[in-house]
Amino acid sequence: MNAPAARRGLRGLDRLCAALAVLAGAWLVAIAAAIVFQATARSLGFSGSPHLFAFTEYGLFYIAMLAAPQLAAERGHVAVELAAAALPARARPAASR
Repeated sequence: MNAPAARRGLRGLDRLCAALAVLAGAWLVAIAAAIVFQATARSLGFSGSPHLFAFTEYGLFYIAMLAAPQLAAERGHVAVELAAAALPARARPAASR
């Protein structure tokens, strides 16, 4: 594969990661709205929707999975730096991968 094609592929992957992160953010907003709706419905004496619990429960899992590639690309994920700091300097790059 030549260099321009590889760069195009990486730009496409970057766009995909960003789109997944946007989807995770939209899902988080929808969960917040669902919680407000459910609490309001119960306060007014209605039963609310039984499906919102599953939507919220599975949503938290999917949000973590959808946002993970973008966080890894930006090195915004949580890393264990203490273990890496104990390694020799030559072994640290391999351990971070």
